[in-house]
This record gives sequence, C-alpha cells and structure tokens, in this order.
Amino acid sequence: MKLQQFYKSLVIPVSIILLIIVANTGCGERTEEKRVKNKAVTEEKNIMIGAGKGLEPVLEPLRKAFTEKTGIKIETLYLCAAMSQPDLIKTWDVMLPGEEHFIQNAVKDKLIDPKTVSIVGEMIPVIAVQKGNPENITGIEDLARPGLKLGMG
Repeated sequence: MKLQQFYKSLVIPVSIILLIIVANTGCGERTEEKRVKNKAVTEEKNIMIGAGKGLEPVLEPLRKAFTEKTGIKIETLYLCAAMSQPDLIKTWDVMLPGEEHFIQNAVKDKLIDPKTVSIVGEMIPVIAVQKGNPENITGIEDLARPGLKLGMG
C-alpha cells in the first residue's frame, strides 16, 4: 500500500518536470511561433531521461501518457549504479535517479546545474515477509540470521 502511495506522490512532480521541459521549448515567443516551434520539436526532438530502475513502474505510464498528449517521444534509460557514469549523464535531458547521492555527484562533477535540482519524492524501504511470517521476522536485525533467504530489489 505504501509503495502505491509513493508512486502516486510522484505523478504530479514528474508531470510538472515534463511539462516544464515542453513549455521551455519556445519561451518568449508569440503563440503562433510557439505552436510552429513545438510542432517542429515533436517531429525532431525526443526527451531523453536517465532514471533509476526502481522508478520504472511509475514512469512508464507517465511517459506513455505524456507522449500521447504532446506527441513528444520520451526515451528512458533505466539504470542502477550506472547512474553515475558521466558519459551517460551528458546525453540526458532529465536525470531522475532513485537516490540523491547520484545528483550530488553529478553536481560535484559539473555535469548538471545545481539550480535545476529538485527533490520530487522519496523511496521508502520496505521489509515484506512470507504469509504468516514463518521465520518470525520483526525487524531489520533479523535479516542477518544464518540460513535466511533474502530477495532485494
């Protein structure tokens, strides 16, 4: 349930980010000029997003809806630790990692403008156990018990 709440909490911030990108494709121009330029953008330009793999379930429906509504295609590269590779970061229009330290490293390496950084949500770690909790797991310290099988994502 909390995971669904997390995903729902990302819908508005991620949509706002995508709308800002589209809105800025023709800032300062008259309406007709914007329309012509935005039409050209939809025909020529895709938005490239580098995102944490854990964000895929929430971003995919947003990406599809955004493309259907605007005609602008969004290419998304879902990664984990590779979020810190400078050669990849330089190719993205938007960076949406699952952890803040990736942003901090990119700022430190001067790969992104710190003025553009906005924290739009938090990922909440969850411990889930088998039905009936046969191993009697009550806290994180129980996960260190010998013989316990763990799945992590």
